[in-house]
Amino acid sequence: MDASAAAPVLRLASLVTDPRRHNHLHPLPQMIVMAMVAILCGADGWDDVADFCLVREIWFKGFLSLPRGIPSHDTFGRVFARLDPLQLEEMLRQWMNALNIASGGKLIAIDGKSLRRSFEHAWDTSGMAHIVSAFASENRLVLAQLGVNEKENEIVAIPKLLAMIDLKDSTVTIDAIGCQRDIAQQIRQAKGHYVLQVKENQPTLHAKVKALLDEAILEQMKGWKGSMSEEVDAGHGRIEKRRVWLTTEVKHLGADLLALWPSVKAIVAVERVREVMGKTPSISGATLLHPQQRQMQCRASGGDHPRTLGDRERPALCSGCQLQRRSVPCAKGTRG
Repeated sequence: MDASAAAPVLRLASLVTDPRRHNHLHPLPQMIVMAMVAILCGADGWDDVADFCLVREIWFKGFLSLPRGIPSHDTFGRVFARLDPLQLEEMLRQWMNALNIASGGKLIAIDGKSLRRSFEHAWDTSGMAHIVSAFASENRLVLAQLGVNEKENEIVAIPKLLAMIDLKDSTVTIDAIGCQRDIAQQIRQAKGHYVLQVKENQPTLHAKVKALLDEAILEQMKGWKGSMSEEVDAGHGRIEKRRVWLTTEVKHLGADLLALWPSVKAIVAVERVREVMGKTPSISGATLLHPQQRQMQCRASGGDHPRTLGDRERPALCSGCQLQRRSVPCAKGTRG
């Protein structure tokens, strides 16, 4: 790391209020940078942080002034105990967001999880902690996260989480609980794209999408604007076969639904067949939504006789995602 690389972190760290008097010995932004580096390298506790910094003092002096050398473990502990945790959290969030933008991260997955063993008694899990996180898949960074009281409150937390992140030119994926018109509109207003899963929590939309994709798949995408891809992965005793059908002919959803979902540009069905150690394959499907119009080749599936979405359990809709597709030959022409 050099001075130019450390400058953005030091600038963000300077936004954290220093609770000490003016005659302190160690600049707070430099202490924050040293602590961050040590913790990212595995330091566990202030003793470890101080030891890590002492061993690498010459390296730190390459981009930090360190007017009084390395702080002691007691100094680290006293100073950080007095910092505003919300300010520190905001600084870290802005830093992670800047890292994601600088490294070209484009896919952001929003998901809620229950924290394992976060309840007091095994027979009463009502107090279990739930969090909603925004995860940059390409960079493997958690950009932001929020705690929620109950699993059902994810729908309230998701808009707040999205407001913390720069969504421009990124694709946001959310499961069925986030398939809400307000959430889709918020992502589009932030100049992002979305992939939203559709299930029975949106009965009218789900039924219409399922019927439309059933028809497209049974016709093997012949005459439909769209594409089909197939991929097989094997490893760790599992073989998973994935098939994706995508069409941009959203006009067949009907005027009423399109008025409610004006930014949808494509719908997609996803089929996953997983075989584990020779056992009977498990099959699942999903439904997602699409806001970004793109030119796509028309492709059709070959081989197996197509099955309906009912055979696969669920359908799927898609949004401005950058799908990796492998093409197979397709009949020419488009559906009127």
